[in-house]
Amino acid sequence: MLGLVLLAAGAGHAQTGSGQPLADSGEPVQLSEIAARAADVRALLENLDSATTPGKDVQAILDALPALSNELRVRLEQTRAALETSPPLPVLEQVGATWDATRGKLRAWNEVLTQWTSRVEQERGRLASLRESWVRSREAAAAAGAPKVVLDQVDGILAGINAARTRVETRLSALLVAQYRLAQLQRRGDEAVARIAQVRADRLRRLGERDGPPLWSRGLWAGALGQAAAAARDVRIAEQTVVAEVAQQHGTRVPLHALLFVILVTLLWRGRRAARRWTKDDPSIGSVIGVFRRPISSALVLACFAAPWIYSNATPVLLRVVALVAIVPVGRLIRPSLDRSVAAALYVFGALFVVDAIRSVIVTAPLFEHMIFLGEMLVASAATLWVLIARRRQVITLPSADAMEAAALRFVGRLLLGAFAAAFLLGGLGYVELGRLVGGGALGSAYFGLAILAAVQVAKGLVGLLLRSRPLGFLASVQIARAVLERRVVRVLRWVGVLAWIAATLDALTLLPGVASAARTALTTQWGWGAIRISPGEVLVFALTIWVSFMLSAAVRLLLAEDVFPRVQLAKGLPLALSLLVQYVLVFGGFTLALAALGMDLTKLTILAGALGVGVGLGLQSLVNNFASGLILLFERPIHVGDVVQITGVSGEVRHIGARATLVRTADGAEVFIPNSQLIAQTVTNWTYSDLRRRIVLPVKVAYGAVPRRVTELLTGVAVKHSQVFDEPAPGAVFLGFGENSLDFELRAWTDRFGDAEAIQSQLADSVYSALTDAQIELPVPRRDVRVWTADSSPRRPE
Repeated sequence: MLGLVLLAAGAGHAQTGSGQPLADSGEPVQLSEIAARAADVRALLENLDSATTPGKDVQAILDALPALSNELRVRLEQTRAALETSPPLPVLEQVGATWDATRGKLRAWNEVLTQWTSRVEQERGRLASLRESWVRSREAAAAAGAPKVVLDQVDGILAGINAARTRVETRLSALLVAQYRLAQLQRRGDEAVARIAQVRADRLRRLGERDGPPLWSRGLWAGALGQAAAAARDVRIAEQTVVAEVAQQHGTRVPLHALLFVILVTLLWRGRRAARRWTKDDPSIGSVIGVFRRPISSALVLACFAAPWIYSNATPVLLRVVALVAIVPVGRLIRPSLDRSVAAALYVFGALFVVDAIRSVIVTAPLFEHMIFLGEMLVASAATLWVLIARRRQVITLPSADAMEAAALRFVGRLLLGAFAAAFLLGGLGYVELGRLVGGGALGSAYFGLAILAAVQVAKGLVGLLLRSRPLGFLASVQIARAVLERRVVRVLRWVGVLAWIAATLDALTLLPGVASAARTALTTQWGWGAIRISPGEVLVFALTIWVSFMLSAAVRLLLAEDVFPRVQLAKGLPLALSLLVQYVLVFGGFTLALAALGMDLTKLTILAGALGVGVGLGLQSLVNNFASGLILLFERPIHVGDVVQITGVSGEVRHIGARATLVRTADGAEVFIPNSQLIAQTVTNWTYSDLRRRIVLPVKVAYGAVPRRVTELLTGVAVKHSQVFDEPAPGAVFLGFGENSLDFELRAWTDRFGDAEAIQSQLADSVYSALTDAQIELPVPRRDVRVWTADSSPRRPE
């Protein structure tokens, strides 16, 4: 029975623990293969041990869970205590955002642990199957009377499998415990977020109620002085939180942020060196390159704007610190656009932003925080009023702002003034929460407006740098369309800045989630009739896709015409054909993507094509005929742009070959659009199809009495002496015959200056007249014989 089959987890079928099977499906093997399979299984067990060992990310989570559990327990107690003191809405938003960030981190950890646990559990099941196979192999070998050395080898494999299984189960137990503790932490986070949402809803519901003492109350002043120590303690706690969070991010995010700042400084410093040269070449770009005079400030503003994406799980306190860091560079970038007399207002607002950031972390001293808030609103109202008065006196100079932008800035300034004044009055009357919401939102809107304005200026400078540096600056297409590109990019940046400012203002007023949800609902709501359903969002995406496809096709066509085709040898007219073909393909591809974005089933385009065929048969036949003729003109190329053609009484230069018609400019300056179908169906005379050579024919008449041979030699000599007349074929003159009053000749000559043919003919005529005059050959004068008859005589002969 030595030939009995065995069920072995042979390594010929088993593989490593990287997601591939450890054992086969139980296919029998001969007893003689046990030794080879045993060596393979030992190697598999070694690989399995390394494959189930937790990686660095999993081990980091396991190590951080105990400390995070204690931290969240303490934070939850602090949150409960803070909620009992009725904190202001901005503080609630800040605490809620902190817990949301924590929940996001816990969800990410849970996904990692779940994936690793599933992997380890799968390997444990494979080890169990492998052990069962080798147990059955041991029983079959013993029953077959296998030698003791074979049985000992099988026993060793089983011992190794059991040891590996024990290690895997230990790791699986640790992962399951970690998952359980992580689920508990997630429940704490959910509890905190739910309580914060409940308190926030209650505060919003009671927003119009008086919830604090009025400004003239003695208790307000005395209580504020008594809470100064508590306010200082809150500031120290916030400082410790920021330091701890920065230390936590130092290993991964902070170096990335620093590297981004260094790259931006290097790029802007390079632009600073090139700014002087650009200004000499084009003085109009002074407003664009102004940011290069302050490269560190410009780089710092962009780096601060990138912070929310770099620190994706950052708390609001850390983001506020980043915003504070950006105050100084924002002021330095905006300061040159302001007059010196109102620059102090910018510094005042910078100080207010700092004070407001400090005020936002005061949780346990509401009266002290309220007094700081009233002072902020009073100073902000005075500063805004001063700016508006100075603007009315034309003290502020905004060279890059047009009339519409200036009007928008005045309107926003008046809104801010009204908001600051209303917040001061509301807070002074005891409507603390409502005043905080209005005043804090207005102050945040002002800060983000200035910061976004500075960021847009820096972005404009970077766009100017990219369009003037390698490799874009050396492209002929960029050099030709640089002004247009800059205007369009600046327009897009301004719109993006306006939308970002609106979003930031809504967020400062705690209205962004509701507005975003309403906008999302409005954009995704389906409208239509019957089976046709469409949403405004899909229409917006459709229009945007079409616009992008047209812009992209125009840019690619310009790039091909100015930078690609001049560097390759192509037949005349082929570059235009390829350029238009690329344009049609891009536009058609964009239209197809737009239909897909609209939710239309592309397989139903056959129905659309059938409907289009019916439309062609009914009323679009002429249009399609012209379009098809235009394609034939592009690829067959009987005429090219720049050719001089003659058709249906129209003669002129081809300026443009379009999809429907071809533009021809006549010698009189008229521009005639000729349908493409006429250029295909009718006879077209192309004077410059193969070359620019043209024959000049000059009729010459001389009086009777001249010697014809002498005249032809004289005319030929005049043509030969002209510098723009070809020697081959040689010019010549022919004697055509006897006219009524003259001997008729014709001077024929060839030139390669097609556009100057009429001028050359005029020059030849002038030279011919001079030569005939010098040779005393008279030009013909019309003669008429007059015979006089009398009544009584015969006709007299003419005298």
